[in-house]
Amino acid sequence: MKLFGIEFKNPIFLASGTYGYGYEFPQVVKEMGALFTKGITRFPKQGNEPPRIFETPAGLINRVGLENIGIDRFINEVLPKIRSLTKIFVNIAGSAIDDYCFLAERLDGLVDGIELNVSCPNVRNGLVFGRDPKLLYQLTQAVRKRTTLPIIVKLTPNFCDLIETARAAVNAGADGVSLINTLAAGFFYHGRFYTGGLSGPAIKHFALYCVHLVREAITPPIIGIGGITSGKDVVDFLNAGADAVAIGSINLKDPEAGIRILAEYNRLRGEL
Repeated sequence: MKLFGIEFKNPIFLASGTYGYGYEFPQVVKEMGALFTKGITRFPKQGNEPPRIFETPAGLINRVGLENIGIDRFINEVLPKIRSLTKIFVNIAGSAIDDYCFLAERLDGLVDGIELNVSCPNVRNGLVFGRDPKLLYQLTQAVRKRTTLPIIVKLTPNFCDLIETARAAVNAGADGVSLINTLAAGFFYHGRFYTGGLSGPAIKHFALYCVHLVREAITPPIIGIGGITSGKDVVDFLNAGADAVAIGSINLKDPEAGIRILAEYNRLRGEL
């Protein structure tokens, strides 16, 4: 299959934030269509204090807070380990437009594409760009001028008009969108209230609705995300209008789930 001018071995990708940097399970990464790395920032980040993961009846809430080693160490230490495994898309995050532009320039020509993280609900101001179509347009347009790489914008459904943000991203030069990121959520732990992002099977059907909604509004590729745990789920997202999918939370429970999901999808595709 071909998207963004790139040939992918299959439409099943590993979602950002759920598979680390990818080198821990190279045999799995090699079988997947693409790896979207965990979020990378200009400088290293320690992330949030514990608790970082809270299990729910049909998913989990994460508040990791974009812990990462920073762009310099990623390029020098991590990228050489994963570059030959599969197609690599780097999820980039920042607190200002200049941060995203800097990261995009550093990665230009080194990876297969970038994913703009404008929708992380578990860091301060993590939703600023993703909720405001005008700001998202400005950000995407600025990054588009700094890189020749395919740009995927990861959209949030939290407290915004998803159609308007999708259109803003595409009109500003994005090559495609990925959706949905986690839903804003909260939980109590030892008497204290924490906020984070809800993911897992609990959000699948809402994610399907969002993919269908956005597909009717834009024509560029859509990567569907949200509660995918089986080959049947992959088929559902493709039928809803996604061109590919990214599996997320299930990787935290079973790092080899991608292999099983791909096999189930191939079997179902053969039966159609």
